[in-house]
Amino acid sequence: MKPVYRQLLRQGEQAGMRYALSIPRDAMRGATGYQLGHGSGSSLDFKDFREYEMGDDLRSIDWGAYARSDKLIVKLYREEVSPHLDILMDLSCSMDLPNTQKQAGLLTLAGIFSSAAANANCSQGCWSAADSVQPVPNGTLRASAWEGIEFTGTRNLSESLQLTPPRWRRHGIRVLLSDLMWEADPLEFLRPFADGAAAVHIIQILAREEIAPSLMGNSRLVDLESGNQQEVFIDTVTRQRYSEALARHQQNWHQACRQVGATLAVVTAETMIEQAWRLDALEQANILASI
Repeated sequence: MKPVYRQLLRQGEQAGMRYALSIPRDAMRGATGYQLGHGSGSSLDFKDFREYEMGDDLRSIDWGAYARSDKLIVKLYREEVSPHLDILMDLSCSMDLPNTQKQAGLLTLAGIFSSAAANANCSQGCWSAADSVQPVPNGTLRASAWEGIEFTGTRNLSESLQLTPPRWRRHGIRVLLSDLMWEADPLEFLRPFADGAAAVHIIQILAREEIAPSLMGNSRLVDLESGNQQEVFIDTVTRQRYSEALARHQQNWHQACRQVGATLAVVTAETMIEQAWRLDALEQANILASI
């Protein structure tokens, strides 16, 4: 992994110390009524009961309670009661767009979410989406300890998720950090990503040049994933059509997020850096809270 990537993760780790992850009530499945920290006990500590749900491990059923009540009841342990965050980083080639800060925006935000989870007494796991979805080595540790990050993906995230479906923590919080720049129906990605989650946050990270391109005249456009090239002439009409297409694409994502109960926030990489990682959009969306 490049040293600059670790530097960006460390930068995010530090910037995230002033934030805490917002925890929805559904992320804490026990009936204890309060959030559990990490300072005592082990993951095998028994904490509570709840009714059986499809997909639960049959070994967790309390058969004695079933005999008494004729209801299937499962035992909850500490790791199932405590809130958990899964961070999915889009490591496709488009997130390493030359002459932009998208890469810095993604890695620093990932570090911020890692620290914000810790500040909320929330466990975490980090995942990478390149040509498949895989756990990041050391992804349960602080962000600066993560390994194996490379921007090499050529598949869109819907394809990657179908190829290697991960086992997300049930009733956890899931965050996607991506530019969302692929053509497939957003619901193809969102339905499996949101399945079983207590909260889903989609953070679209764009470069300023992607929002308001400065190119004019004869230009060669290169698809970073496929390597395909196209010669185009860009004028004010072309730029207007691009802006309209981007707005339609974002609207499709907004509608899809509403269908699955997810939150969509759009951030600009260069603006976040200029504002020293003041993340007003994420606070207004109740994704992060200042502490």
